[in-house]
Amino acid sequence: MHQKLDYYAKKAEVTTYNITHAELKGTKRKEVEPFQDILKKSPYKKTSSGVLKDVKEVKISEKNIKHTDQEIRVEMENMNLAHGTVEHDNLVKMLKSFYGMYKAILGR
Repeated sequence: MHQKLDYYAKKAEVTTYNITHAELKGTKRKEVEPFQDILKKSPYKKTSSGVLKDVKEVKISEKNIKHTDQEIRVEMENMNLAHGTVEHDNLVKMLKSFYGMYKAILGR
């Protein structure tokens, strides 16, 4: 889950870049690869039943940022930023809930 938070942070960074560079002529849109694609490229190993084992940390880096041929549309970037914020906030709520249950189980 923490890797997904890093992913949302990188998406927000790239979207913010797009918004700030939208008025510059010739600037093309950047985007972060979908999280599932990054997971597929990561050193995760699956058992024959599809269960992940030997899980290693997923790194979100510059190599996961694609340069597109699309012009930057500020309205779409703002929508992407809002969507990413909602996704991030929902994941944070889930993590807080998980840690709350964890603490309750441990009696702390």
